[in-house]
Amino acid sequence: MFKHTKPLADFLTQLRVLLAVCIAWLGISRGKEALPQVVLAVITSWATDILDGPLARRDPRGKQTWTGQHDAEADLSTSLGLSLYLVFSHCVSTWIGLGIPLLTLSLWFFHSPQLSWPFYASPYAILTGIAFQFNPIWGWVIVLYLSITLILRWQRLKTKALPEFFGAVKSWRSWRSMRWHRD
Repeated sequence: MFKHTKPLADFLTQLRVLLAVCIAWLGISRGKEALPQVVLAVITSWATDILDGPLARRDPRGKQTWTGQHDAEADLSTSLGLSLYLVFSHCVSTWIGLGIPLLTLSLWFFHSPQLSWPFYASPYAILTGIAFQFNPIWGWVIVLYLSITLILRWQRLKTKALPEFFGAVKSWRSWRSMRWHRD
């Protein structure tokens, strides 16, 4: 087995950014016809996200790299690439396809990445709906992958992701409450 797994983890993280560009390009070059390839690219991106963290933590050096520090941005790139695919393939209107990423980015950069998660996930939900509409087998592939992932990663979701999200919501509500009472 690999002694130093950080380079592989970094490669997987960087691969997500490349996949995001490919997904957007598929929208420009092939439109809706590329739906199966887009679904496979999205699932590949999700798989790299599941693998890179454990590989990075397994490295005995324990040093975080620049790529590792920007893992969340690599995750976001897939969502943004998918939003562009949805616009370029005419699956959604430009307002929706570009409005969701703008809202996601504004929440991400100006308040909390965790608060942006529901908007960040919406292109995936739209893709799933479109897959069921135009090629149902690919919709089921997405659902099957997500179901397996949910089962395998339930503990991490329960102990890390959900508390982070609800903590961000609580923080935002406290901030709004303090600001409202001050005005």
